Amino acid sequence: MAIIQMWPQNQGLRNIVSFNGRAYSSIPGVPIPVPDFDAPVLQANGWTPYPTIAGKTTITMLPPAAFPTISFDGRQYSTRPGVPIEAPPFDAIILQANGWAVITVSTLQPLTLSAAIFHAGDPQGTIIGTILGATPGSAITFNSLSPAGALQFAGTSLQVGPSPSGSPSTVTFNLVETLAGATNTPNQTNGFSVSELAAGGILDFSNASNSALLLVIGLAA
Repeated sequence: MAIIQMWPQNQGLRNIVSFNGRAYSSIPGVPIPVPDFDAPVLQANGWTPYPTIAGKTTITMLPPAAFPTISFDGRQYSTRPGVPIEAPPFDAIILQANGWAVITVSTLQPLTLSAAIFHAGDPQGTIIGTILGATPGSAITFNSLSPAGALQFAGTSLQVGPSPSGSPSTVTFNLVETLAGATNTPNQTNGFSVSELAAGGILDFSNASNSALLLVIGLAA
């Protein structure tokens, strides 16, 4: 059984919830420990969960893109869009009411790529593929990118970098994901490779399905 910290909704309704012989009570913004098997019922009644991490007394919050800065009661929270910060529980509920999201991840997952090919001569910023499995609000960096400068990021988009080799080669690298509050941050996924093909390279139509496609194109012509 896991324990989840939860607080009742900000409007002050349903601060006492009873079911199956158990009762939970608190005030908005003040979390209490709840067993995971009761958390869905409380959440259906407007309670909000956040992850419990040993020794952690704050809540990881992610700002909305339009309003990454907010002030109230003499306190200010400010960050960049997509970059989480830590907030005390009594302010987290106010941030959430203003569009900030509670980061509920505790474990970062291995990353993968949707595609891994680009062509020599492709300009900087050409999209190669998408990094899959990233957690919202996390930061991704290269480790051991070779050759250096061959690739770059834009969010979770993998792109041609400022100095690709300019000739057919293989780019190798590892990806490191970090996120405040995650139990295994930073988390590194190893062994990525991206192929740089010759400019104007021809696709391989040697398999059966592609051969059938060529036949259909020939008939249409």
